Amino acid sequence: MPDATEFTASVAEVLFLIRELEYIPRTIDNVARLTIQDVDDDLSNAIERVRPELERLMKPSLSPGSGRSMSS
Repeated sequence: MPDATEFTASVAEVLFLIRELEYIPRTIDNVARLTIQDVDDDLSNAIERVRPELERLMKPSLSPGSGRSMSS
């Protein structure tokens, strides 16, 4: 992904790690909580940082087979 950042990778890692945990819903709030690295971070700020990264990760790529849903 050409426009990926280190934070994009962190968000992708969180999504990967929680995908099998049924007791943690994959909501933007939970993904944001799991990317917070400082106790002084505000959840609303974390959500605003995570939202564009989720959009970047969900953009369809030009590679073959990119029509797969993230939820499948």
